[in-house]
Amino acid sequence: CGRWRLMHRSIVGALLGLSLTACAVGPDYKRPELDIGAHYKEGAAEFAGWKPAQPRDAAERSQWWQLYADATLNTLMDQLNTANQDIVQAEANYRQAQTLVSSSRAGFFPTLGTGAGVTRSGSGANGSDSGVSNQYSLSANASWELDVWGRVRREVEASQAGAQAGAADLAGARLSAQASLAQTYFQLRIQDEQIRLLNATLLTYERSLQMTQNRYDAGVTGKADVAVARTQL
Repeated sequence: CGRWRLMHRSIVGALLGLSLTACAVGPDYKRPELDIGAHYKEGAAEFAGWKPAQPRDAAERSQWWQLYADATLNTLMDQLNTANQDIVQAEANYRQAQTLVSSSRAGFFPTLGTGAGVTRSGSGANGSDSGVSNQYSLSANASWELDVWGRVRREVEASQAGAQAGAADLAGARLSAQASLAQTYFQLRIQDEQIRLLNATLLTYERSLQMTQNRYDAGVTGKADVAVARTQL
């Protein structure tokens, strides 16, 4: 009877411990409600058919710049993705956040430790060390703290949220740098094309002036036409 009573107490204690571990410190996070009025709701009549935005900051983007089939732009993008300091810093922050998640999850598992030592004792006689001996010791210990109040779970939730924010920051930094590079590159290409067009136009006006001058020398056209051609140039 005493054995069954002891077993009953053990079972009750274990169930009580499990019920306590189901409780977490503080309430679950809930996004605060923002009342913006029915006129601006997506369900309003004037917004019929609209779809609410679904942010995907951490989603992996494709290599969208390859749509332009520009080898120079592709090379610059490759250099940007590996050498841009903003992206490198964002990647480091994201890796640190992932490390914090792993560190927080470690609180669910026991902590193991080992130790080793050596002790030298005794005394020698007449200069001899025959009475001296060495004693070696090896120890191991383990500790495990039950997450009774959900502290570890809250830390894991916080670190996971930080990792998600880090992933979004990394994706945003990469996309921002890529877009800035593409815009700057295309602006330079436009400037190069304008220079080429200007040089071609200048060459055309030079030829026009030369032809007009030749016609004037041959007596086919008047001096006014030469002045107009020179003014255009």
